[in-house]
Amino acid sequence: MEAMNPLLPDMTQSNFVKLVENSFTSEGYINGVWGSILNYRFKDEIRNGSKLLSPEVDIKEKGSKKPKKGGFTDYVLESNTYSQSDQNTNDQILERRLVIVFEGKRAKPNQHTGNWKKALEQAFNYAKTKLIKGQICVIIVAIGTQVKFWNFHSYDKLYAYVEGLYIEGDDIWAEGESMDQTPFERPQGPPLSLITDADKVKKMLDAIEG
Repeated sequence: MEAMNPLLPDMTQSNFVKLVENSFTSEGYINGVWGSILNYRFKDEIRNGSKLLSPEVDIKEKGSKKPKKGGFTDYVLESNTYSQSDQNTNDQILERRLVIVFEGKRAKPNQHTGNWKKALEQAFNYAKTKLIKGQICVIIVAIGTQVKFWNFHSYDKLYAYVEGLYIEGDDIWAEGESMDQTPFERPQGPPLSLITDADKVKKMLDAIEG
């Protein structure tokens, strides 16, 4: 019996490889693959409304009505908390908290990778705009068939702590640096491949909480 893919368990591994190999040169298609992966990973929370995966959310500075130039991230996953505004009314307040910022890019044929720093900067700018002081989110950047993960710790508008996440042996390791508004290229380890490292990508996604 043919093996199933760990990221999309209802799909055979061979079909998953075909899907990725025929999608990685298109940003729209590779983001579609990742939309399926993230929807499956958080399917229970998405179905009950405690989380929402949203595409093309604009980056707005606080108090601004207009998005920043180029200010859209491919996906954000947020946790939702519902509460009543007044005991005497049925008005509902929805509080959103950032869990994942995802930025995906296409790769050139026969290359499978690209400019990690540029893609990280887009995701970083969204995280630092949206996160409240003391909060943490995960930044995922995928280029073509490859992907990297970061933890983003927000302290204030000018200061953050970013940890590049990588797998060594059976464990997930974090290597961090304090930083101002300029994102560092992290992690030091090589990116993971959707095709050959699907088990490790799943391990990273399974470790995400919030």
